[in-house]
Amino acid sequence: MPRRPNGASSTCQSYPRQLRKAMSEFFPHSGLPLLSGDGRVRWTARLLAMVALFMVWSPGRTLKDRLAEARNTVARIYPTRRRPGRSHEGFSKALARHGAGVLAALSDHWRRCVRRVADGCWSDGRWVLFGVDGSLFNCPRTKANEKAFGASGRSNGGPQQLVTCLFHVVSGLIWCWERGPVRKNSERRQFRQMLHRLPENAMVLADAGFHGYDLMRSLLNQGGIRSTPHLAGRPHSPPRNLRISPIPRRAEPYCQ
Repeated sequence: MPRRPNGASSTCQSYPRQLRKAMSEFFPHSGLPLLSGDGRVRWTARLLAMVALFMVWSPGRTLKDRLAEARNTVARIYPTRRRPGRSHEGFSKALARHGAGVLAALSDHWRRCVRRVADGCWSDGRWVLFGVDGSLFNCPRTKANEKAFGASGRSNGGPQQLVTCLFHVVSGLIWCWERGPVRKNSERRQFRQMLHRLPENAMVLADAGFHGYDLMRSLLNQGGIRSTPHLAGRPHSPPRNLRISPIPRRAEPYCQ
């Protein structure tokens, strides 16, 4: 058995293999190719997704530091493959060009992963419980962010974006999300944009901010609330048979 080089630990040697196994499990096997038929392409879809994810995890203080660390991690995972580009400008351009398609492929796959990870805790036997809530995030005060998100309503306020998430209550895993500028936007509007992604037999838990006729109407159209025919035909009357009941606290966790 060959000796381990001085200074090299088994943990350092096994970590790239463990990380590659995790990426194989939680990244789709199709839709995010690792290789490209064009030898000039340095940022394939899979490398782009992996480097973007590793940059989020990186403790680097600058974007260039995070990119360098993420790029080195990918090189350790795929030592025989061509390395992605070095410049942050090239990475940013590739992300702007292909990011939407990469994110769509990842999001669809990760929703299937939530089902698998939740396993026996996916539902209570009848309902699949989801929570919904929104949060405001301050963005760096750059011209691009001010153009995309606008300024907040406060005096001298900077750009902000609103992010609303649907999450599987028992596992705590995010199911889907919507984001956008704060102005002319709301949690309710973003929630309506996510209704089609809910699975069958979903029950959504929300706070009192999720109200209004438009939202109730969208839920009716999705088949999520039962309403009598004469109520459905009244444009100025919200559905009246929606019951809101308190959910008792449990001493023990739902899923272990």
